[in-house]
Amino acid sequence: MSDSERSEGQQAHRTRLDRRPLATADEVLDGKYRLLRPLKRGSMGELFAAENITLGVRVAVKVIRADVNPDSRAELARRLVQEAHAAFLVDHPAVIRMLDAGTTPEGDPYLVMELLRGQTLGASLAEHGPVEPAQAIRVLLPIAHGLLAAHACGVIHRDLKPNNVFLARTRDGRVQPKIIDFGLARALVPPGPRITQMGNAMGSPTYMAPEQIGGDNVTEQADIWGFSVMLYEMICGEPPFVGDTLEDLFRQILGDPPKSLRTLGRTDEQLWAIIAKGLRKEPAERWQSMRELGSALAAWLVEHGHHEDICGASLESVWIRPARRVHKSDVLAADAVPEPAATRPRRRRRSFSDISTGRWTPMQLRRRPWLLLGLAGLAALTLGAALAGYLGAARPVPLGDWRSLWPWPSASSAPRASAAEAASDGRPAPSSPPAGTGSPAADGATEPAPGPAPAPP
Repeated sequence: MSDSERSEGQQAHRTRLDRRPLATADEVLDGKYRLLRPLKRGSMGELFAAENITLGVRVAVKVIRADVNPDSRAELARRLVQEAHAAFLVDHPAVIRMLDAGTTPEGDPYLVMELLRGQTLGASLAEHGPVEPAQAIRVLLPIAHGLLAAHACGVIHRDLKPNNVFLARTRDGRVQPKIIDFGLARALVPPGPRITQMGNAMGSPTYMAPEQIGGDNVTEQADIWGFSVMLYEMICGEPPFVGDTLEDLFRQILGDPPKSLRTLGRTDEQLWAIIAKGLRKEPAERWQSMRELGSALAAWLVEHGHHEDICGASLESVWIRPARRVHKSDVLAADAVPEPAATRPRRRRRSFSDISTGRWTPMQLRRRPWLLLGLAGLAALTLGAALAGYLGAARPVPLGDWRSLWPWPSASSAPRASAAEAASDGRPAPSSPPAGTGSPAADGATEPAPGPAPAPP
């Protein structure tokens, strides 16, 4: 094939996505997304501002550049699918939301993401320079929590750097840092072959962990290294390792200790100890999780009078004393698993009859003694009210007159006035009826006395 034929074939392979912004204004993908203007062009892909035709919502569309070498196109397409899968797995405010995915007419995948307003952390550092340590920590703590959620889902980012952190402006004017690129992410514990096979050393050289340079197995400690490098750069103004050549840079990362921020006058001994632990050469000597690193940074902020991160989230509730009911991402994290049930035995409900042992055991009500006291008091009040209503309380009863307490009337208990009571009232004392006379009948008539018995004949 001649050079002219090869150039014609490459020109035919080019799509309209590689043309100027004015030519791509009406490009439509899958009949759903109309490309509006290019936002960012990288070495492999290009990001466009687009519009969902059906909903009228502005989105961002990421595609593979049309001028990429065809030999690398298949691998780039696989990495784009990998990015979509990793972002879909992690549902967190500090991770860019993936909305949709599809295929271009040329067979290349494209991603649809939320459209953010703001600038990258790298652009902010280039414009404003280094920031105070407290402000740097407040900006990066939401990113740490997003990485904690990613690690809980089994995803390692592997390419943390300021250009992959976006300082998005929300509708109410707040700043929400977001991780915007999962192109080099891989599974923490892959079920099969690695998702990415473009080489052992992958990532941005300045922010690569020593194990990434050596091609060793990469764990979440690589993200802890990259996070610590970003924090160092935000405070100092430059990364901890800077080399004129790639070999010189790798030699420093693998063997040289970072220059202390304390000697540069940028922070105190306590904060430098936290950052330096994240920059240890051996992964086992670093912080073992983003939860540990974030909690240490949050505790330092609280000691210095700061109680919220840049998003307004409480440091006390998110990092220092998280709520008992944690999110799914925290439960899945190895460092957030609750204590085993053996340390807090479960109480077994007891009843009058224990079916499992066949023995009779009385019910034990230890949890609510106040309820038993209340029921006993209510029963006593009810019984007292019933007795008072049943016996009546019209007049006070002398203690000695026990007959008056008897509820049923009898002849012997008829009211009689004594001689002393009659004398005191001025009435004649009642006399006992003569012998042989009858007693009053029930209806008030007097029954005559029986006559003498007749004499025998």
